[in-house]
Amino acid sequence: MSNPYDAHGPGGPGPSFEPTGYGHHGTPSPRPSPTTNLYGQSVDPYAQPSPYGSYGAMSYRVQSYPQAPAKSKVAAALLAFFLGGIGAHSFYLGRTALGLGHLALAVISFLLMIGGVVGAGSTQVDSLLLMAGLGYLLSAANSLWALVDFIIILAKPESELGR
Repeated sequence: MSNPYDAHGPGGPGPSFEPTGYGHHGTPSPRPSPTTNLYGQSVDPYAQPSPYGSYGAMSYRVQSYPQAPAKSKVAAALLAFFLGGIGAHSFYLGRTALGLGHLALAVISFLLMIGGVVGAGSTQVDSLLLMAGLGYLLSAANSLWALVDFIIILAKPESELGR
């Protein structure tokens, strides 16, 4: 009976069924040394795997977002000077919370002044005049705030206006 594992079995030359790591007829094949790979190329035995993969550094594409158009210093200053009491300059510069603060102060002071003036003919004149005075005081504070914003706009470089 013939050996089925023989390279030249009953059907003549055929596939070899030798264990891995052995050459022809059971002789050990040369194994790569720790400093060379299977192809004879030198390898650093202490090399660590690259965190970016084995094909070199990955290229990253920088995605740019559309930039908002630059804000004009002159437009911001004019808005602060003429419409600063209602916060138009703050809305223009993208500072919505400050713009809403200006607008709220303007509306509250206007309502207090109108309520004090219209109600001054009634019997409680002192409290209504106090209400109108408080409205004027809030309006003056809001105007002072707008004036300070106007000066800050003039003092800042145009590149820092939206900040």
